[in-house]
Amino acid sequence: MTAYQIAVNGGFVGTEAEWLLSLEGAKGEPGIDGTGSGTVSSVNDIEPDANGNVVLPLPPEPDLSGLATKVELRLHEAKIASSTELGHVKVGQNLSIGSDGKLNASGGTVPDASTTVKGIVKLNDALNSSLTTEAATANAVKQVNDLKANKAQESQIIITLQNGWGGNLRCYKNQFGVVQLFGMVTVGSLPSGTIATLPIGYRPVNAHFFSSPTASTATDGRTMELLLRPDGTITPNATPLKNVYIENSFRL
Repeated sequence: MTAYQIAVNGGFVGTEAEWLLSLEGAKGEPGIDGTGSGTVSSVNDIEPDANGNVVLPLPPEPDLSGLATKVELRLHEAKIASSTELGHVKVGQNLSIGSDGKLNASGGTVPDASTTVKGIVKLNDALNSSLTTEAATANAVKQVNDLKANKAQESQIIITLQNGWGGNLRCYKNQFGVVQLFGMVTVGSLPSGTIATLPIGYRPVNAHFFSSPTASTATDGRTMELLLRPDGTITPNATPLKNVYIENSFRL
């Protein structure tokens, strides 16, 4: 359906040409022909100023006083900083904030370390120091190890045999306080009696048994027990054969 038909249905009486003429309005005043300048008398009822300019004012800001405002706040717990967690630091006498925003620490003292207090440890290079507040240097430890490695072992001691026992029995003590007892002895006039007595400084704290081979020929060998007491005496715990081979070590 055309616009003309809609107009007829709406009550217009006339031809389509007459309807088109009815749509035209009255002629206005002639405009500027584009070859010269024109004058604007007013814009929105505002007349031009002395220079011919029309200044339009800005619209006023809207009044928002009647509108509701919503503010949301989120609480944040202020934690104290530690060595493992970020947090707040209180600025005090020995702590300040520089112009660049960095935290500066100055002043204050750190105590000397002791067996009960943490602090600064002084190094000591001496080998004969008895101080408990200083630490040995790596060089001091090396010197101790060198002394131990280069230390000559003490001479062996020949132990006097008793009750007719013959042969050879010796002992020595190393730098760790371990006594090494070794030798071969032959049965004496009292096979069950004391074989020998170790000198003072080479005797065990507690009595103990140790096994030793005993034999009279190349084919009749067996093992027997010897008892070493804190008084240094060595006695057989059974009747030995001709020879007894002793090899034992113990700590003092």
